[in-house]
Amino acid sequence: MLDLGRFQTILMDMDGVIYRGPQPLPGVNDLLALCAQRGIRYACVTNNSTLTPAQYETKLAGMGIHIPAAQIITPSVATRRMLERDFPR
Repeated sequence: MLDLGRFQTILMDMDGVIYRGPQPLPGVNDLLALCAQRGIRYACVTNNSTLTPAQYETKLAGMGIHIPAAQIITPSVATRRMLERDFPR
């Protein structure tokens, strides 16, 4: 088993890592609960920009996976953050 004690933050891909098709992958909710219990921050990343983080939150909730939109990073979110950082108004 992976020793999570070494980690402060975990980045997880979404499709194929926490779910496949309409089904959550085994152990995903156990992993999220363990992260919460141990104070390990996590975020889910995707290279798919067809949904917003809020839409992903709803999609995941429909699978029984509860991840807040603020912890979901899409290409659009990453681009916005980079532009805000590198080109402030």
